[in-house]
Amino acid sequence: MSEQAPRGDGSLAMTVVVAALVATIVGGFVGGVAGVLGYVIARDTLPVETADPGYDDGEWDDEELPFEPQEVDWQSPVEARIGPDEPHRHVYALEVPPDTVFLQVDLECDAHDADLDLRAGFGRERCEDGDWEIGADSAESDEYAWFARMDTPDFARGPLFVEVLRYDGGGEDESTGGHDDAREGETGDGTVAYTLRFTVVRHAPQATLRPGDIHAGVLSPESGHRADLEIVLPADQDVVRLDVLDIRQALEIAVDPEPVLDPETAAVLTETPIGRDHVIVDRAELRLPAGEVRLSATLVDTAWLDRRIPFRVLLSSGRATPPEAARVPLPFTGTTPEERAASAVDAIMAGDDEGSGVVVRADGLVLTAAHVVESTADDEDDVVILVCDDPRREPLEALRARVVRRDDDLDVALLRITGTLHGDALPEGFALPTVAVRWTPATRLAETVHAVGYPMLHEAAERSEITWTRGVIAGFETPGGHELLRFDAEIRGGSSGGALLDEALRLVGILTATHADASEFSATGLALPVTEIPESWLPLLR
Repeated sequence: MSEQAPRGDGSLAMTVVVAALVATIVGGFVGGVAGVLGYVIARDTLPVETADPGYDDGEWDDEELPFEPQEVDWQSPVEARIGPDEPHRHVYALEVPPDTVFLQVDLECDAHDADLDLRAGFGRERCEDGDWEIGADSAESDEYAWFARMDTPDFARGPLFVEVLRYDGGGEDESTGGHDDAREGETGDGTVAYTLRFTVVRHAPQATLRPGDIHAGVLSPESGHRADLEIVLPADQDVVRLDVLDIRQALEIAVDPEPVLDPETAAVLTETPIGRDHVIVDRAELRLPAGEVRLSATLVDTAWLDRRIPFRVLLSSGRATPPEAARVPLPFTGTTPEERAASAVDAIMAGDDEGSGVVVRADGLVLTAAHVVESTADDEDDVVILVCDDPRREPLEALRARVVRRDDDLDVALLRITGTLHGDALPEGFALPTVAVRWTPATRLAETVHAVGYPMLHEAAERSEITWTRGVIAGFETPGGHELLRFDAEIRGGSSGGALLDEALRLVGILTATHADASEFSATGLALPVTEIPESWLPLLR
């Protein structure tokens, strides 16, 4: 029971309570009205953000602002000031040269957190409706948007429209109607200075190749992630072959009698994830005229990696694989036991799937996870083996393999290497580094283990270097009646099929998956112990 107040102080106490209650109700009502008004105002004036504002479809609530493009020249930067008075929007239109293959728009602003948004797109009607093809509106002061001809159907069909939009009110102090102290980069009137710069890459062959010529070059953002070449089909030849040598990322090769502006429309195009690929140019197949013919060839980094990628190309006569392209890269041997064990772990590409594999026999038997090769038929040499010739660099495409055994329930597969990358026979006496298999004793709880593979650590579609992590056996699981090893060495997507090694660097398991706990604060890996490999496979492995 609550204690009562003294009767003599009742009137004063009641007065205080009533006054406090009234003040609370009035204050809450005023605050609530202000909150509702604030929401309505914000709803009607602020942009509608999407789940991914940096790369959305460009639809923002800016239809009330006038769309009055100012024509500009792409060869000259645009310098202007924007805000705080309406409109907070500048729109520019620039004609793109017809042979443009890549262009980038950079927005530079010295004002910190100026809330400037950049939009760009082709087609006035679409852009005027707010349907911009590319948008950039992160918290950074500088923004950019770029277009590649092969990924943009409306590329160069009419002018490129560029919008700079400012959503904040500058340095204005709404309570006084004036301006507070200007933020960095603003002037006293609250305007913000910015600069637009345009980078246009036009089709221009870097070199002319005749049969027997080799050209070295670089794919980079500055080159539009592509290299344009001219290749010559001599009058006395009907077939030439263009090979890419020594590249460590995927690319596409396109060849056409006309300048290759959009590789997707070329007469000859490679569409595989392989980098060290080739194309055949056949006079009859392309219906080329008699005599010497010059064709356009283009190499494209379709992953649009933000770095420089060196390459070499060779033009040769005929269809046969030239010796320079037939060379099989060998894994590094290393000087330590750890390096020698790592040299037996390869990267694997099977269609669009990627993972790792472990060489267990020198003549070319490789263990991997079944899900890494799930899209590959058992009777086709569609699996590409990439060897680590330098642990500081990405692995190099080297060999072809096929699936000879698989068990989807256990998530394990056995591959046999069948030839070189281009399908030629392996050199006589060819042998690969291997790792020893520990069949006994069984793995123990808390035993030290090492996980070796090729986890996806970089940008999407960018290949990763070999990675070695260390941990312990954290436990065991028995899904579906078979045992799995749980360990705390870090692995990621791409590690699947890699090696779990003991302290003596013997294979004790094949990496299969990551295992996150319910809180997502930690993660462990899962591996199939070699003792669970089907008994019918053992004659091949032992």
